[in-house]
Amino acid sequence: MRQIQLNLRLVIFSFLLIVVSLMALSPSAIYGQEKEPTNKDEIWLGGKIIWPGHDLSKATVEVYRDKKFIDLYTSGILLKAEGIYSLTIEEPGTYYIVAFVDDNDNSRFDAGDGMGMYGVTKWADAAQNPSPVQLESGANLLDVDIRITAVADDKGRMIPVGLSESDIVTGISGKLIWPEHKFPNAILFAYSDPSWNNRIAQTSVKETGEYELALPAGRYYLLAVIDQNKTNLLDAGDEFGIWGITRFGMFPKAVEVNKGSITKDRNILIIGQMGISGKPLPLQEAEEEKTIVLGNRIPLSGNVIWPAHDLSFAIVQAYTDPTMTVATVQVKTDDKGRFQLLLPPGEYYVMAGVDADGDGKYTSGDGIGAYGVANAAEQMPKKLTVTADSQNQEINLLITAEFD
Repeated sequence: MRQIQLNLRLVIFSFLLIVVSLMALSPSAIYGQEKEPTNKDEIWLGGKIIWPGHDLSKATVEVYRDKKFIDLYTSGILLKAEGIYSLTIEEPGTYYIVAFVDDNDNSRFDAGDGMGMYGVTKWADAAQNPSPVQLESGANLLDVDIRITAVADDKGRMIPVGLSESDIVTGISGKLIWPEHKFPNAILFAYSDPSWNNRIAQTSVKETGEYELALPAGRYYLLAVIDQNKTNLLDAGDEFGIWGITRFGMFPKAVEVNKGSITKDRNILIIGQMGISGKPLPLQEAEEEKTIVLGNRIPLSGNVIWPAHDLSFAIVQAYTDPTMTVATVQVKTDDKGRFQLLLPPGEYYVMAGVDADGDGKYTSGDGIGAYGVANAAEQMPKKLTVTADSQNQEINLLITAEFD
């Protein structure tokens, strides 16, 4: 941003010296015109700079021939703290108007100084653009008001008026796509890696599919989950989508987030579902698997036990694989730790976890327990064999270890 030059063509504003004595007169007098111009083709352009609580006698108004503010036509300073300005324009045409306020009165544009463009009322709204002013010969256009909507920070960037650097909204926005569906329990997760190990942030998605997620500048991988069982995780029965993937077999793409801006239109197609087997499947295949397996599940009930602890964020996970990579079934307990599992016949490793601080991941102070063992931190869960005779079997899962 170039510096304000305060020694601009003062002669353009010499008529403003009589404004003080003419404030109660006609509109033309208010803008500094003592009498009708002798040249009937002369064009008058005027208005007011608006920035409440600031001395606007330190403002500069500049008129450009182009909307990129490169081709300067004329400029001038104000002589009144109220921000009233007026200019004579010699050539008819289309112009763009910008105002600067040297708020610290040091004769250069730096931190804390304000800027506004005619037609822009909200700096953070990227859809707003400077409005052109069409001037014809002999015209008097005296209502071209300019609101100061941005200020310079200490790094020379323009940020919205009223915000500090720490307030700048940075992140990602977009929409989930699944034709003819709504998203009552959808969550968007952002990870720093495509292996989905390091979750950085998450946000709830509107029922219509729109989302906004605040993030620091960086590269992120986005996972959208329709959390059918409200476990705050991707587990059996949940539909999902990943930014950059429109079909199975593709790799996820990273989303770039730049400091001080929103990366928009990162729309995510819902393409799959976690099957009852614990494997991610295309939507159609997941439904076929569900039809086969659903009618053959055995109900088991039980309790997660951790005396003197809140169990509002407790979950129970059943695995068929001893590596316990992906849960076959995962359920949330009620506030007292009560749960029910529906499992096809087979052998399972059952774990319980309590997210004590409710942050969506295991951190210091969170608890863990395993079926049939006294120390979940050091022992593998015992196998739980589920048969037709296991119906309504009670399982107690004691929390025996904490994360440090």
